[in-house]
Amino acid sequence: MLEYKQPENLPPQKIIDILETENINDICNAIISIGFYEYEKKWTEDILLKNNNSDNLDIASAAITSLGHAIRTHRDIDTKKWLKALDSIPFRLQLQGIIQDVIDDISIYAKPQ
Repeated sequence: MLEYKQPENLPPQKIIDILETENINDICNAIISIGFYEYEKKWTEDILLKNNNSDNLDIASAAITSLGHAIRTHRDIDTKKWLKALDSIPFRLQLQGIIQDVIDDISIYAKPQ
């Protein structure tokens, strides 16, 4: 049975430190926490953009999922930049459902620009 676990609210420096490790599970958890909590917008977008192009499927998936959370929470993103980024993801076929969810989130929640 799956159990929901609220992502930990990590300080930005701890997230940066975790992202420099090779622990995929910790990296994914750190990336997911970015979408749930308030961080500086550009910092958040930079980390998510970098990691949605990861050569690791789990990390890319976490970054895309976190983007969806960030859109629902913050609503203020550069939609053109993100739609373009979502089109160029290396694992596009494997992550098609998650990508479509984020595109839906953009159309529903993002502030018009």
